[in-house]
Amino acid sequence: MTDPSLETHWLLRDGDAVHSLRAGLSEIGRSASVAVPIDDQLASRRHAQLDVSATAVRIRDLGSRNGVLVRGAKLAEGQWAQLADADQILIGTTRLVLLKERKRGRKVTAVHRPVPSDVRKEVEGAATGSAAPYETFLSEANRASARGDVDRLVVACELLLDTLGGALHQGLPGDAPAVASAVNHSLFLAGLYGSAWINRIFGLYLAGLIVMPIDVLGRIEALSRERGLPDHETLNAYVSAIRPKLEAQGPRGLALLRQLERVRRLSTPPDGL
Repeated sequence: MTDPSLETHWLLRDGDAVHSLRAGLSEIGRSASVAVPIDDQLASRRHAQLDVSATAVRIRDLGSRNGVLVRGAKLAEGQWAQLADADQILIGTTRLVLLKERKRGRKVTAVHRPVPSDVRKEVEGAATGSAAPYETFLSEANRASARGDVDRLVVACELLLDTLGGALHQGLPGDAPAVASAVNHSLFLAGLYGSAWINRIFGLYLAGLIVMPIDVLGRIEALSRERGLPDHETLNAYVSAIRPKLEAQGPRGLALLRQLERVRRLSTPPDGL
């Protein structure tokens, strides 16, 4: 018999808001009485219906004015569409993302969703003018986040972290606001796509030998417990490099070091490889 505590639990993310989905039928729409209310004038009061079970989620259009797009394709009215982890649903201007999690355990879910090449070219071509490249890509990431455009956010953050890492090597202060913004965007993407983005965050802090803020480390520890950290090399390199700086900070630094060690234990494979 399957342990009920290990059953799949489904979430629906709307920007910073996350809705927990119950088993059975539920609705998405502009009405305050539906299970997933969205604040979007282009949405109908009862726009779409979800059918949720422990193993699957389906969605259909309830005859809305503006339709439902799943993975970029518009559904026919009444047509059920099967959803998968990290699928995107567009209702009006609202982009919803389906997430799958486990209530217990450390199963790693690695999700790779290729970004359309035209989006990548457009974002890469944005780094023109007098602004530093990382500033340009940060602006692109902020705009993509505000619009709920996850594809564009992925590309902008990849380029942002690459260029920001180079700027840190050249002397950009580790407490620059761009660093905190880049990490916040990356933590959001780690919640969607898993450990690769957590490793990128450690790589950024390693590039500048930056002491990781306690709130960021707490969020990373929570994500690590949910999604796993299969690639532990970046984390090991960061802990080794930052250890002398933390040990010199006394009790506060040692507490942070102990928390880093907890995260490292989560990331180390059981066989020690």
